[in-house]
Amino acid sequence: MREETFAQQLPHLLTKELSPTAIKEWGIGLSYMNDEKTAIGHGAASLSTFHFYPSQNLVVTMTRNNAGKNFDKYHP
Repeated sequence: MREETFAQQLPHLLTKELSPTAIKEWGIGLSYMNDEKTAIGHGAASLSTFHFYPSQNLVVTMTRNNAGKNFDKYHP
């Protein structure tokens, strides 16, 4: 994928799509996964997650059917 194409998928302020005062950021299926905006990814209703840390060239995924007893311990 070209860098320009990837850049279009990244989260951005939705001022054009929603309103000039919008504060929501979203990309094509991607959002920021942490407050520092160093990880982008996607979460699922089953609480599975996909995190990508571009500066570290690192991908982390966690798949599951539901939160389970250790979700709060391991998910963060």
